[in-house]
Amino acid sequence: MKPLGTLLTALALGSAAMTLLTTGSWRAAIRLLLDLLTAAGLIRLAAAQSWTDLA
Repeated sequence: MKPLGTLLTALALGSAAMTLLTTGSWRAAIRLLLDLLTAAGLIRLAAAQSWTDLA
């Protein structure tokens, strides 16, 4: 599950950059980036097996 969170983080950065380049709207790009980074964080938390992983 951890590689999935890392992959989603990389895709979030790419998607935000592509959104910024195609639409020119930095607000839309930031919104998309924050939504996908939140999803990546939740996936990483779901994969945590111990308290040290959560820290």
